[in-house]
Amino acid sequence: MADVLIAGGGPAGLSAALAVAERGLMPLVVDPSGGRGFDRWDMLAPGAAQIMERLGLSPVVHRAHRVTRVLSRWGPNSHGGAPDLDVYGWSIDRRDLADAMVDRVSDNRIHTGR
Repeated sequence: MADVLIAGGGPAGLSAALAVAERGLMPLVVDPSGGRGFDRWDMLAPGAAQIMERLGLSPVVHRAHRVTRVLSRWGPNSHGGAPDLDVYGWSIDRRDLADAMVDRVSDNRIHTGR
């Protein structure tokens, strides 16, 4: 029996499931896609790397593209970067992230359903 029901098997839902499992509770993730099938790239904030590493997703972080400068779509001026960091964020293949998260969830015996 599950202690926590999580609706949605995307990155947020699977991250929540991993965090809940870390605390000794049994989550149940319900998602019609099974957490897979994403076909795009996502931009993650600089602090996301530390969270992903804590959740056991270091390999995904190491494959992500570091974004150190973001250009305005309205001109050549940069929006700048995060203060005191050498990275503005991370550009990550959502399929790679989803696959790694689903594998990590399976490794932790977290139940998923559709």
